Amino acid sequence: MEWIATARLSPGGDRVVLTARGQLFVAPVGAGRLVEASRAPGVRYRDGRFMPDGKSLLALSDESGEVEAWTLPANGVGGRTRLTTDGKVLRWTALPSPDGAWLATRDKDHELWLLNRASGRQAKVATSPQGDIEDLAWSPDGAYLAFVMAAQNSFSPHPPPPARHRETKVLTSDRFDSRAPVWSPDGKWLYYLSDRSLQSLVRAPWGNRNPEPFFDRQTKVYQVALAKGLRSPFAPADELHEVKEEKKDGKAPVKVEIAWGGLEGRTTDVPLPPGNYSELDTDGSGSSCSPRRPRWSASGPCAASP
Repeated sequence: MEWIATARLSPGGDRVVLTARGQLFVAPVGAGRLVEASRAPGVRYRDGRFMPDGKSLLALSDESGEVEAWTLPANGVGGRTRLTTDGKVLRWTALPSPDGAWLATRDKDHELWLLNRASGRQAKVATSPQGDIEDLAWSPDGAYLAFVMAAQNSFSPHPPPPARHRETKVLTSDRFDSRAPVWSPDGKWLYYLSDRSLQSLVRAPWGNRNPEPFFDRQTKVYQVALAKGLRSPFAPADELHEVKEEKKDGKAPVKVEIAWGGLEGRTTDVPLPPGNYSELDTDGSGSSCSPRRPRWSASGPCAASP
């Protein structure tokens, strides 16, 4: 347990895949056996996660001599399948789309690739001018992929390109450093973190012997309305907008539609105080974020829910 590198839940939440010392293990949430899913001597696995079907695992492996994406049975029974064959540098991440039809990978060449699993064809989507491409996040319907890529001024706006057409559009301004995009389950909103609270703790940073400005708790949570006319889910009820209980149908298909015109103007902040946040997630009814520093407790702003 002390060597676990990553731990990720299964789609059904009944199991967790653990990556430890280059091997993959599947553990049940309740009673059951611990599965040693990877049993290939001399092979190192990284970044293990479940495929959307919950029956197989996806991981990066050096079995071929290069770091490629592989799938292997989650129950430990059966053979392995190699998905990519063109590895030339270290791959950092392999992330499947929600329907499992596409695979997004990023590598040490600062490149983002999309693999069509049906055809086996792979195409490069973007190349970062400086620094790694990070924070990959598929939309609920798998039509878009949000990611973070540094601009020429080193700030990080994150563009979501349509996975089907590979057309990249920038979502945020390069005047601010933004990261950690996450989609709402209904596909109507995209949340992210951005450093825009710039209030120096040094009250008068002028003069030969005075300290320079020091900015703490720069990060706030922002939301983008992907369609026009949407009302913020955090807005309080009033005489024109009553709170209605929405019946959630888990079988109803989600289709993400983005109105690109005026997108940046539909960006608002989420009513949480600034903090030293580094990660973000949501299940549609509540949100959680992780602090950058251990001194922030779980009862701080990160624990707030809408």
